[in-house]
Amino acid sequence: MNNNSAVYQSDYHIRYSDCGSNGRLTVSALMRICSDAAVDDFDEHQLTRDFLLEHDMLFMLSKLSAGITKLPSAGDRIRIYTWVQAVDKLIFHRGFIVESENGEVAFQATSDWILLEASTKKIRRTSDFTFPVETDPMLIPDCAPNGRIHFGFYEKCGNYPVKREHIDSNGHMNNAVYGDIIMDFLTDDEFDREMKNIRVNFSSELTLGSSAEIFKGNDGDKLYICGKNEGKTSFEAEILYN
Repeated sequence: MNNNSAVYQSDYHIRYSDCGSNGRLTVSALMRICSDAAVDDFDEHQLTRDFLLEHDMLFMLSKLSAGITKLPSAGDRIRIYTWVQAVDKLIFHRGFIVESENGEVAFQATSDWILLEASTKKIRRTSDFTFPVETDPMLIPDCAPNGRIHFGFYEKCGNYPVKREHIDSNGHMNNAVYGDIIMDFLTDDEFDREMKNIRVNFSSELTLGSSAEIFKGNDGDKLYICGKNEGKTSFEAEILYN
């Protein structure tokens, strides 16, 4: 991958604040690391947030799936590889491979990003994005594909109020916070189990002062969590255990 011009790479030092009570990287930190790498990749090509806003454009994460081999611990150094896999009419598909310092895969992920009109938050076609973006559709992360998450039976397990600390510069709850929500509503046994894959789909934004009703269901080695705001689905998540 080092010689692949479509792939951006960066190094990161895992801190204690990135890890949970089990000493491993949290789901929210995993999501943040991926999102930050995606931003850094575009920054490297002068497609900065300010540049995009000047053209009334904004990217929003729609789906993320991460296949987990071994989550890193505090003090570990990782190398992050990210690239645009493909672009279709409405979606930018982006891949990630994250390796330990000795080259072992820690996790791999694929994500879907939609292009919005920044001033209205309306979805724009990817054809409106006329700036050059190199892709590599042949490099495919080893994780569950993104797609619809649907489980027929959920039980309500609580509420999650949106606080000021959760809001990012886009005016809504930052996508990484959803990782914390998911973990907060796991039982001790569910938290302690080894995750093989996690998928999160974002449907509608949560803003300051709103609250998400959290529902949960399980089906053997799969656990489902859904968040709703005023009856409208905000996010859905699926955890696949080893």
